[in-house]
Amino acid sequence: MESPTTEQRRVTLVSHALFWMIGPLVLALRGSSVQLAAPSPCAGALDLAAILILRTSPDLTAGRIVSVMQIACVTLALGFFVELAFRATRSRVIAVLAGLALAASQPFSAVFALPSAAAALGAAAAAALAALSLLRRPTRVRAALALFALIVAGSIVPPLAVAFAAVTVLLMMKALPTASRALRLGQASAASALVIVLPLLIVRAVNVDPGGSSSVWFGCLEAPQSATATGLALSSVINIAGPMILVLAVFGAYRAALRTNWKPLAIGEALLAYAIALTLGLRWPAAMLLAPALLVIWISASVGMLELVRIATNRGSVVLACALGAIVPILQISHVRADERDDVVRTNSQERASLSQIRSILNLIPPHSAFVAEDASVDLLLRAAVFGGRRTTKPFAIVPRTRDAVLAATTKGQVFAFPAAQRELALRGFAFEPVPDPTSPGARTLPGVAAISGTRPCVTLTNTWSDLDDIGSHGRIALSAASDAAGGPAIVYLDGETSYTPGPDGWPPRVVWGFDLRMFPRRSPEEADRIEAEAAEAGLRGNAAFASAYVARLTLYRTPHAPLTLPIVLGPPRAHGVGRLRDAGALPLTLCDAPNVEVSRF
Repeated sequence: MESPTTEQRRVTLVSHALFWMIGPLVLALRGSSVQLAAPSPCAGALDLAAILILRTSPDLTAGRIVSVMQIACVTLALGFFVELAFRATRSRVIAVLAGLALAASQPFSAVFALPSAAAALGAAAAAALAALSLLRRPTRVRAALALFALIVAGSIVPPLAVAFAAVTVLLMMKALPTASRALRLGQASAASALVIVLPLLIVRAVNVDPGGSSSVWFGCLEAPQSATATGLALSSVINIAGPMILVLAVFGAYRAALRTNWKPLAIGEALLAYAIALTLGLRWPAAMLLAPALLVIWISASVGMLELVRIATNRGSVVLACALGAIVPILQISHVRADERDDVVRTNSQERASLSQIRSILNLIPPHSAFVAEDASVDLLLRAAVFGGRRTTKPFAIVPRTRDAVLAATTKGQVFAFPAAQRELALRGFAFEPVPDPTSPGARTLPGVAAISGTRPCVTLTNTWSDLDDIGSHGRIALSAASDAAGGPAIVYLDGETSYTPGPDGWPPRVVWGFDLRMFPRRSPEEADRIEAEAAEAGLRGNAAFASAYVARLTLYRTPHAPLTLPIVLGPPRAHGVGRLRDAGALPLTLCDAPNVEVSRF
């Protein structure tokens, strides 16, 4: 076989360098991540690495650690994936296009949190590359690299450690073909034990309750319901990958099966799908648990893109196939944007929070206080603060960001909230006050945190008319739901002495469609008759809400995936009002007095 020429080596080097530049290029085009993510109930090796860095540099801000982790994980994940796609297709163009399409998909979405899903997919790709290299030429060095890659993959996604351990046994049995069977089995068993034990130790170390106890880590590995998990796996794959990628994956797998022995491939993929489905009921994000399956789907899709070009028989079909492959990234971007939710929450100084600030707050709050759940970045800082069980002498609790949970917590002690929780709870009828900093002279307060000081009037709307006289005194109210399933619609009548028209306050464009306003000025005889007729039909003739010079009728509907809290500007104070749900089967909605409040920022 002829050795590659200098020009061929140069082309290979440049192409592989391009593979590893896709991640930084995507991050540069995407810009900064500003969308807050919910805290993850369970953490793995990526969280442990961030915690160790934060404890070494406590003044490092959450924005800096998240940015560094995103750059590293996205670059490595896309680089490993494109290398694997190139191995599968032997086409640099197809591999790059597949990498760009993957970069636009959900595991690489821009959120202000550690990129756990991207890291999981990248670790699976790295393990696959190491395994292929070991199978091609078994050596001790390649066996060690494959074992390391599998340990890292299992540590990032601990629930899949057993599946990775099974792969480890098979690989290690192949790594020493000249050794005795007993020796190979012993070494394979020891290697698989490492793949299982190390992730378990990481889960136990990172997942602790705020009091410092590590007993909560058991909940991260409880057995799920397999039937529910299987359905969840199917819907999650469709949602994350998208229809175009799934079609290309099926086509690519079919074409590959025609050229190879399809039975071992089909059995392996079926076992992988079943193992992942059994984990989907756990508390880990679906995108992480599905990482190996998504990797298989995306590699199959890249093969499908190549096959579209191969089956073209004339110049026109070749151009069409190439054009289709080129627009796959664009179609994937469209799929992701069409699936975007309207309840996106932007950062509000969370990027400036540091472990030093969190420690100062924890050192000054009373024992057995509670914090309202914030976002993934603050959750990471709290995990770093309690890492190693150092908070056992001064424990605190984390309560969900719901009205009932917060009300219950206020009966047991003081409750504190960070910026995002302050904004939402202010719309759920809670009042706040700054937290004085006793270590600083003057009237300085602790940044980023406020204490719940009381509640404001709220009314829960049901199928019968409710009095709303107490909620409009500040000229701003908020419609809130206990869950995403509560949509309404709600009918609200409010009085008014001026023609000021109420309106939504900062609602997303698609959510505004759920707000409808009709003003009834009584100076017009026709409008006066019309509002009197509506009052009579509702059985509210003579109600004070219908007696003012201007009556406003609000029809409020929470569109799918709308924010749980929606503020409404009423303008001048409204002394009287009534409201109810229009449909008999609708879930309750709450209206609260919600004046503008100043949020304490980091």
